[in-house]
Amino acid sequence: MGEAPQVEGQWGVRCDMGGGSSGGPRMAGFDASTGKGAVVGVNSLGARMTADGLLCESPAADCHRYLVGPQFTARITHPLFTAVQNS
Repeated sequence: MGEAPQVEGQWGVRCDMGGGSSGGPRMAGFDASTGKGAVVGVNSLGARMTADGLLCESPAADCHRYLVGPQFTARITHPLFTAVQNS
């Protein structure tokens, strides 16, 4: 699977999931035997794009569905962490 072109703070993967996947977690280091892992992002929206990041319509051969959402980087999560620590 290819990755969607990067938009600052967002990431995506080629994926056929659509409606109903929004809000689902993106996991890293997931251990199926314990059910534990780190949430590193969330699914927000789907879009049909070319590998160059241009929006497109199916059924073009180079038009694929991507599932996109924010990546939980320190830049995104640190302000929340700080606000909670200071409340």
